[in-house]
Amino acid sequence: MSDVSNLLDIWGAAMWRASWQGGLFALVVWCVCLLVPSLPARFQCWLWRLVMLKFLVSLLLSVPIELTLLPAADPVAWTATEQVMFNPLPLDGASAVPQESVRFVSPFSLIFVAWVGVVLWQLGRICAACRQACWLSSGCRASEDRDLLEPLGRFSKLVGLATPPRLLQSDGSGSPLLVGILWPAIVLPMTTLKQLDTAERELVIGHEIAHVKRRDLLSGLAAAVIRALFFFHPLVWLSERQLRLTQEIAADELAIALQKQHPASYASLLVSIVSKLECGPLVPTMSVGAAGSQSSLQQRLSAMRFMKPVSPRIVIAYGVALGLFAALGLLPWTVVAAQAPTVDKVEPKKTVDQKEKNGFGRFVSFKDGTLTLENNAGVLLVWNKLAESKNTVKFNPEANEYKPVVGFADALQRVTPGTFVQVGDKSAYVRIGARIDSVVGTFVSFKDGRLLMLGTNLPESFLKRYGNSLHHSRFRDDVPAYESIDGGEYRLIGTANKILGDVKEGTFLTIHGEGDDNVTMVQIGVVKK
Repeated sequence: MSDVSNLLDIWGAAMWRASWQGGLFALVVWCVCLLVPSLPARFQCWLWRLVMLKFLVSLLLSVPIELTLLPAADPVAWTATEQVMFNPLPLDGASAVPQESVRFVSPFSLIFVAWVGVVLWQLGRICAACRQACWLSSGCRASEDRDLLEPLGRFSKLVGLATPPRLLQSDGSGSPLLVGILWPAIVLPMTTLKQLDTAERELVIGHEIAHVKRRDLLSGLAAAVIRALFFFHPLVWLSERQLRLTQEIAADELAIALQKQHPASYASLLVSIVSKLECGPLVPTMSVGAAGSQSSLQQRLSAMRFMKPVSPRIVIAYGVALGLFAALGLLPWTVVAAQAPTVDKVEPKKTVDQKEKNGFGRFVSFKDGTLTLENNAGVLLVWNKLAESKNTVKFNPEANEYKPVVGFADALQRVTPGTFVQVGDKSAYVRIGARIDSVVGTFVSFKDGRLLMLGTNLPESFLKRYGNSLHHSRFRDDVPAYESIDGGEYRLIGTANKILGDVKEGTFLTIHGEGDDNVTMVQIGVVKK
């Protein structure tokens, strides 16, 4: 269940990131095209292609680029150097918590199931359109009209096509169509063809050749698939519509250059062709028609006002600008806080005479009967004139237990600085070294400084006696809390006492400690391996 929950969290985060970043990119492109209507149509078309690609890249690229735009968080004073654990204690005076948590269907999982269902339905419609396009081309016959084949070969050669598309003729009327991605074919209805004169036929063929050269069918299919993934996003539908419109305008732009016509003459021929066409079937997604819809025709005619020859220098400039726009806009990004500046370690600000009090910390020195330790807050703890008769034990990692040590002073003089040392109540004993481990589980509550969690890696002997309910009293103020978001690396977010109050029930926790009840770190979430 935890794996499914993690996958749902990753999917939700990716969809949210792709939705708002792709939507923002779409608005920027829309403003650019609106403010600069003279921008060549082929560059506008590429901008809208980048918008559709932005949605897909942001969804699939799981690790976004981090933009350090937020101020750095205040560093938390702590010096723990190892990932460690404390010995778990049962919940005092409370009844046993059920060993199995109650399972329920998350609303988020229902949203995911609904999303998958709608996406499959949308993809099914695209597949049906592909089959319809194949059926349409298979029901046609190859044209042998030299008056049509001659401009077909000439225009194909001018745009650099190694093999001209197939020229097919169909019965009935309707708009001429381009179908097929791998093996493109221009379909000319015979009734419509008889109504067109030579110039109008050449315009139709030149326009469809321009679509073949620009691979508009392929980009249209890709846009339809991306729209299926983001069917709920209105800006995706807008972007797909603008992409199809700019593809038509860009094809007009290339056809005018191929036929060496003035835009006004081309517009007159296009209007004449549309006036002669009758309503006919138009296959969505996998075809483009020379005439298009009435609304797109009006916008195409309006765009021809800005069509004019462009010098090679301007083309290069537009290409460089487009490349920079793609580099800056395509990659997903996220805003993060700046990393807290590293501060050189300074001398401890405070020294405390422990006298007969207990305490623990990192070994600093033992000289003339005075033991000095440094706790996690950087405070020096000092015990003066410790007696030789102390009960001294040293932790043996191989045996995983404490063993008695003969010679109190000699043992402390051989301790390596930095080793964990614990002095018992009223200096009754000294422990050198500590058991190092971690306890993991799920968060239940944090109230009045008391943490309740359900452990998942507890020994069988502990489970039989206490169950899997664990508690810990208020953490020291210097215990840091780290969080992993979407499976990324752990980042410092504050101290445990301030952070745990906002953790949601069921969140995965790892509590690290050293020795008895010495918690040194709290990790929230799980890092992806």
